[in-house]
Amino acid sequence: MMKDLCNCLRSAFQQRSLVLMFLVLLSGAVFAQNINVSGNVKSATDGEPMIGVTIMIDGTSKGTVTD
Repeated sequence: MMKDLCNCLRSAFQQRSLVLMFLVLLSGAVFAQNINVSGNVKSATDGEPMIGVTIMIDGTSKGTVTD
């Protein structure tokens, strides 16, 4: 009886450990997605570069301003 209880607890611990390890690895992959975006912002009327234009990533609060 005691042996069955120990085996049950060990199995539950192993399952929780696997789930925790999976979540840690998944969170690392999510935060590791950095990309660089480059380009020029030009006026539609005369094609001149525009200074001070705010560029934002859709659905986030991340962005930058052109110089």
